[in-house]
Amino acid sequence: MSVRSHIVLMLIATMSAWISWLLVLTTIDPTTVAWWGFLLFYVTLFLSLFGSWTIVGVTVRTLTQLRRSTISYKLTSALRQSFLWTLAVMIALGLQSQRLLTWWVVVILIIIFVLVEFFILTLKQKHSNESYGQKV
Repeated sequence: MSVRSHIVLMLIATMSAWISWLLVLTTIDPTTVAWWGFLLFYVTLFLSLFGSWTIVGVTVRTLTQLRRSTISYKLTSALRQSFLWTLAVMIALGLQSQRLLTWWVVVILIIIFVLVEFFILTLKQKHSNESYGQKV
């Protein structure tokens, strides 16, 4: 399956996720629903944000990094960062639903996810140096 096919499939899946989230938002009453209603809300929102941010990330990287890297590298970077930031938003929403979200918790979340991204990039750089026979 080509990268273009992945992106088209991701567009279709993201649109389906947004439609599903809107259906959940408009048809499920949070005051009378059991746990499954909240699960549907958070899962569809996660998929919608993840797909949207991945598409935006690939598009921005394609427009700004014209010849610097391959499209598969741009796609994997966008997928990784979209997953991390979508997870951060979901954690923030979960904390807010319990009234535990404050400004300093948001700052800590951002710092944690930025450090995770730097850690992943460092591991990737170390791995690519070792694969070329270079010592770090």
